[in-house]
Amino acid sequence: MKTLATLPPPADTREPALLGVVAHPDDEVLCMPALLLHAAGLGWRTQLLVLTDGGSRERRAEVEESAALLGASVLHGGLDDGAVREHEARDVVLDTMICNPPTLLATMDLDGMYGHGDHVATTRGVLAACLELASGPRLALRIAPPERMGRVRRALKRRYPGLIATGAVDERAPLVDERPLALAIGPRDEATILGALACHRSQLPTDDPRSFLGGGVFAAPLPTERWRLGRAAGAPR
Repeated sequence: MKTLATLPPPADTREPALLGVVAHPDDEVLCMPALLLHAAGLGWRTQLLVLTDGGSRERRAEVEESAALLGASVLHGGLDDGAVREHEARDVVLDTMICNPPTLLATMDLDGMYGHGDHVATTRGVLAACLELASGPRLALRIAPPERMGRVRRALKRRYPGLIATGAVDERAPLVDERPLALAIGPRDEATILGALACHRSQLPTDDPRSFLGGGVFAAPLPTERWRLGRAAGAPR
């Protein structure tokens, strides 16, 4: 089982760098809080690309506050909330990687955690961007806990029928040289993650950050954040 500290360093002299890519403000806490914390703790250059502002300046400010707690700086993609398209995501991700080459590129897997159309388009855009590079970075794709995300998907499907996939969605992107990546979430990390989630005040139904997405995700702490680590199938190696 690999951990972030066991990854080999970049082949050149650049500092190790993580680029996390998400569709919306608050997705960074849903998808990759431990990954951001671990990378920052190892001294990596840690950046978060947020493709949309969630529809408001308030949410843009919230994600910057949250990311700061998780040790990441924020880049904004400028796409429209609720209307992310694969080719648009690809272009933004590709431009960002060219300007800020990452050692590790992280996003959700093709299930979008719970089938959100923007999430799925984001992952497809990330994969497409990797195919454009002569030497693509390693990919980390988040494995969603199915027992939690299934409840979330059913609840959000009723509230947002146009955004959440009705039928089955692709669950696993094709990777080569795949390995598991497991990041422990200790009590200190858990407190920081909940603090980051509390920054997203506009998205919380109560003052308790554990109420996020109806309490189906953070109601009980996860001891481990799990990822699939590899390279995009078809990308140069």
